[in-house]
Amino acid sequence: MFRALGSERLTRLNLGWIQFEQGDAEPGLSAELLRELHTLKGEAGLLGYSALASICHQLEELLRTVLPQGSCDPQTGDRILQGFDLISAAMASEDPSGSDVAGLQAFLAAPGASVAPGPVANAPTSALTVPPPVPPPVPPPVPPPVPTVPAPTPRPAGSPGPSRLPPALAETSLRVTAARLDHMRELVGELMLTRARLDLSASEFRRARKSALAYQEEIRGKDPEAGRLFGTLLQTITGIESRLRDDRHRMANLITELDGVVRELRMVPLSTLLASYPVAVHSLARELGREVRLEFEGDAVEVDRAVLDRLADPLLHLIRNAVDHGIEPPDARLRAGKRREGTIRLRAQLRGQGLEVEIRDDGAGIDVAAVRARAVELGFCDAATASTLSEEQVLRTLFQSGMSTRREVTQISGRGIGLDVVLRAVEKMGGTVTLRSVLGRETSLQLLVPLTSALASMILFEVGAGRYALPAASVVELAESAAYPEQSGIDGPAIRYGDMLVPLLSLTDLLDEPPGPPRPAVIDGGSSERLMLVRSGRGLVALSGSDQHVQREVVQKGVGRGFVHNRLITAAVPLEDGTLSLVLSPGELLASPRVTPNRAVASPTDAVTRARVAPTVLVVDDSPVVRDLLAESLRAHGVKVLEAGDGEEGLVRLSEAGEITLLVTDIDMPKLDGIGLVKRVRARPGRRLPVVIVSMRASAEEQRRAIEVGADAYMVKTDLSHAGLWTLLARFLG
Repeated sequence: MFRALGSERLTRLNLGWIQFEQGDAEPGLSAELLRELHTLKGEAGLLGYSALASICHQLEELLRTVLPQGSCDPQTGDRILQGFDLISAAMASEDPSGSDVAGLQAFLAAPGASVAPGPVANAPTSALTVPPPVPPPVPPPVPPPVPTVPAPTPRPAGSPGPSRLPPALAETSLRVTAARLDHMRELVGELMLTRARLDLSASEFRRARKSALAYQEEIRGKDPEAGRLFGTLLQTITGIESRLRDDRHRMANLITELDGVVRELRMVPLSTLLASYPVAVHSLARELGREVRLEFEGDAVEVDRAVLDRLADPLLHLIRNAVDHGIEPPDARLRAGKRREGTIRLRAQLRGQGLEVEIRDDGAGIDVAAVRARAVELGFCDAATASTLSEEQVLRTLFQSGMSTRREVTQISGRGIGLDVVLRAVEKMGGTVTLRSVLGRETSLQLLVPLTSALASMILFEVGAGRYALPAASVVELAESAAYPEQSGIDGPAIRYGDMLVPLLSLTDLLDEPPGPPRPAVIDGGSSERLMLVRSGRGLVALSGSDQHVQREVVQKGVGRGFVHNRLITAAVPLEDGTLSLVLSPGELLASPRVTPNRAVASPTDAVTRARVAPTVLVVDDSPVVRDLLAESLRAHGVKVLEAGDGEEGLVRLSEAGEITLLVTDIDMPKLDGIGLVKRVRARPGRRLPVVIVSMRASAEEQRRAIEVGADAYMVKTDLSHAGLWTLLARFLG
């Protein structure tokens, strides 16, 4: 995204400079050029592209000198054009320091060149020191990739610099945005649903033909003429059925082929996400006094781009945990007979239609006794219950929100949100998380997620009059109820499954579903009532009260505002008869305040009626890259985020969105800047809205100016970190 948007900014900079040199500059062009450069510098510094940020800083200083004069000498003009060429080369470079960019050092060392401010020129390249997760930008999947190459820009005669886009490349390539690929995926999903409806129509025609055949036999002997006419009608029905069946097969083949093409376009190697992790791990390990080596296995496995984006947060949390909680200091490792350097191994492999990612470290492991005691201390269970928990059940308490083995809060850990965020993100994808540990030797977490986000494997079922679904990966077993009789557990009804008691939860009570009227099953091949044994990272639960189970590849849809505060419902599955199945969250089936890993929800309706209203933050910034970074960082903590591209749009969102908890805004924006926005917000009657400014401007004067107009806090973008941002904003989110 950064490279694609940067190319567009560079095209506007080139065209604007040509207009300036030719004397065709429109009013406001100077301000627009400086704003584009300043925004590009901020994005580059935030993402760790120090060379690109330095080039932009040099050009910004040159333009501030030249633009007010209305013209410039040829030597200065050539230098500015050279800077634009270097921006293009630095964006295409895989090295954020620009060591492979020819002419960079000469440009930065030229007489009169100024040095970019430290936070920008030396911006961190570690993915752990900026709002995570930011996978390396992925070029569009249409070969050869060209988003890092700006569009052709006319040059004045005699101007130096390479051609912006080779003719051969322009003729054979085009830019496809991720949004268009997402739209194509949605259209394929709609076609699949249409195919399912055709299947239903074909089945109805088949039943109609069989009924007509039986009726023809009945009337043939009574009325030959009516029988003949009915035979003609029957031939027509048979012909329509045959053509419908042929069209259905043809459509199925075309959809399969189209789906394959779209999937191929969206597939990217896992290495695009992992490329920045070794540097990030080295940086964090040095900060914590550790010696850590990160190894990859299977990083060439290709997955859907949307899956890769959703994996970034969970993997980042797990790697941070492995460095902070797992790997011991060098002296402690030597005393334990280990090498000074710890190893974190990330292994990826395909399992059926899913992707399994394992993060394993050879650190200290997890002290189960300490976790058991900590769970009692934090109130997740009482001492009597804790003493009965198995080792596996104790480890699952680590996935509870608010659970942390750290007693002190640091920028890295101690808030009890790490594994909880991982579990929620993975289960939202229809995946599962498994934790294993050997004290003193190792810890491993396995994430199993669908390979593509276009389709999801679901178990569809009915509860009373309602239709529901669960991710197939979370359903351990469909068992006959008679094989697992109900018995009393510590916290209520349970069944004996293997060597442990598993809580038994009635879906009829939980979902408050009235019995449905008798009707033919829409889902063929259904079954009688069974127990569903469902696993989440928090534990195992047995669900009763469902029937008509069937596994199917389905297309998921958002559930809209009606379920925005109901965390039990995560998505909806359109069915061929026009109805919907609601997708349940496996984790929320067990989630409840003070719930223990081996008990069901204290009250059957708690999981549905518990509606914690998430705080809403409005992020205002003219850079889509920065907005995405801030928004994803906040959403990782369960915050609802609204976005606006400038101050005027921000005011509109404030008036339309209802209750906003916090405003986060940049300063340099078109139409209405951040200072003007804060002034307008402070002039509004009613509740005082907290405002935090996040800007590239690092001077004390700018910060004082922002506080004077009414900002409550100020953060410099180049100082951003995930933990630091959340620590600052959490003060205003209650």
